[in-house]
Amino acid sequence: MPIASSSRTSTDLGVLKVRNESLTETTCEVLERSASGSLTPGDIVYGMVVECDGISMLEASAPVALPTRLKFVIVDQREQLLEDEAWEREEALKAMAEEESVADDALSDDGVEPVGAGQTMNVDPADAMGDGTTLQKSALMRYDFSNRERYWDLVLPLLNPAPPQLHNTDGDRLSMQRLIFAIDSPAAVFEALKGLAVEQSEQELLQGAEYAADGGLRRIAFNWTKRGNSRHKGWETTVLGRIDIGGTQLAAEVNSGERAAKFKRLVSERLGEKARYRVTEIQSMERLLAEARAKPPRPDTQVDRDQAALMALPEVQAQLRGMMARHYEAWVDEKLPALQGKTPREAVRTAAGREKVEALIRDIERMGPGMGGYDPSIADNLRERLGI
Repeated sequence: MPIASSSRTSTDLGVLKVRNESLTETTCEVLERSASGSLTPGDIVYGMVVECDGISMLEASAPVALPTRLKFVIVDQREQLLEDEAWEREEALKAMAEEESVADDALSDDGVEPVGAGQTMNVDPADAMGDGTTLQKSALMRYDFSNRERYWDLVLPLLNPAPPQLHNTDGDRLSMQRLIFAIDSPAAVFEALKGLAVEQSEQELLQGAEYAADGGLRRIAFNWTKRGNSRHKGWETTVLGRIDIGGTQLAAEVNSGERAAKFKRLVSERLGEKARYRVTEIQSMERLLAEARAKPPRPDTQVDRDQAALMALPEVQAQLRGMMARHYEAWVDEKLPALQGKTPREAVRTAAGREKVEALIRDIERMGPGMGGYDPSIADNLRERLGI
């Protein structure tokens, strides 16, 4: 089974329409019935297409289809195979030229043509290996085992997913940490740290404060925020942590080691000896995930119903759509790991890059309906802006 195909389906006709055979970059329509009932547009099938009298059939197929988000891996594999083929083609041409040179030398020495001279290769390497821009199907047979291994390298993580590597919106690996400092005056600490809540005024923060009998500040809690977001250009602010000031203690809850280090530095700069670091409590993500899975489903409450009603309001939906639109407006100029650090706008300048970007947009289409504020026109707008 030497090919991997990017496909779409037509279940009413029982026809699997292969839009683009990903390795040899050919197009065909395959007659079959079973697979077309389980695939969705953009799925990638590893199988063997057999042509007979102008009819293409899916002779064999691996049991698990790959999601479209993995298309970029296959494109990279194809580009590597093309490089290998180009090298082998060059080496074969050199060998043929050397053999012809030896035969010419022998002929010039004694005037007798050696047996086999001029017939050292029955097939021209240029014909056998193509022009270097597309893979020949004969090449797939040579790389059959390596392609099969690559398929299972992609499938096994789908069948046996590793624990998720969770990150916050700054790209830091999640680590739930609580930093504790000893303090003398809640009011002095609040005065020094109130500027960390960039979206709220002092008056707004104090609305939730608790006061002692003498009128002094006893307790206050607020979010540590910053303007914008490095990954989500549409966000106006990002919550970095939660600050709790009360009695003789300052506590801050953050979700990464990087943010913990930054908060310690800010406290040192702004408070000096007025806040003495004591300890950092770190919660295991594995334990938190296990506890979350062990909890029974929470029954629907009035708060949940109120939240659902709030999210359904036209003005809330409009705001979510605006945020989503701003995110994908900036997406075309964001450097993406899937594109080896290139932006989609940069990647579409090459044929392979266009394939990868198209796969990413297909994945957006597939995942979009599950995201609040997603509009189906987003994918169409991306294609139009990128010329796909």
